[in-house]
Amino acid sequence: MTKLQKRKIKALSIFILKVLTIILILQGLIHLLKYPEICSTTLRHQLHQDLTNNDADAWTYYENNYLASDIVLFQDIISLS
Repeated sequence: MTKLQKRKIKALSIFILKVLTIILILQGLIHLLKYPEICSTTLRHQLHQDLTNNDADAWTYYENNYLASDIVLFQDIISLS
């Protein structure tokens, strides 16, 4: 292999690594934006309080965003619905 070929392979490897890193970061960001209560304890606590107070909007939000995607945040609340 010549030096030029080695440089091209190294440049291609670095490019692929950068693209994969950007994809992983974007996936994490999308997950955070789609399900904020999974990552934030404050938001999770507020949603839990709203659900235990039988807030209709909170129930609709929880059912559409989490239960429809088979994500159960609160085991104790599922029995109440």
